[in-house]
Amino acid sequence: MTYDPQVAKWFNKVDTNRTGMLNAEELQLALRNNDLTTFDIETVSLMIRMFDKDNTGTIDVNEFCQLWKYLGDWRGSFDRFDRDGGGSIDERELGNALNELGYRLSPQFVMEAMKKFDFRRERRLQFDGFVHCLILLQRLTTGFQQFDTQRNGNAYFSYEGFLTAVFKHT
Repeated sequence: MTYDPQVAKWFNKVDTNRTGMLNAEELQLALRNNDLTTFDIETVSLMIRMFDKDNTGTIDVNEFCQLWKYLGDWRGSFDRFDRDGGGSIDERELGNALNELGYRLSPQFVMEAMKKFDFRRERRLQFDGFVHCLILLQRLTTGFQQFDTQRNGNAYFSYEGFLTAVFKHT
């Protein structure tokens, strides 16, 4: 995404220490769920790691513009899967979302994902939990595919190989 002056204006507003970089706490100020709560700090930190090209633990205005577009794309998906329009996603809606996104996972897995990413323990995912869940699913799937040489959904690797893949992709 190219530089967006409106997004840059928002960047400058939340760059409270005026360094030209956003740390996790500053970025958290910029990101809101439908209920106007701030994003979970772990989700914010995960997104910084994704977009921080120079590994400083912060993002600059261009990285912020890329992140903003990324979140806009996910917001469209979230709103589409929030079938009841309640501003959050329940377990059934999450299962449908994962299925439509190509993840063939059991109801038991969906229940575990709800427990993991329902940061407010409301039995519903806010937007930040949805984004966090999908980022980790994408990254862990990429790691798994390196070991799934036959592309049949099965992989064989050592415990250390498993840990390395998890550490590398989370």
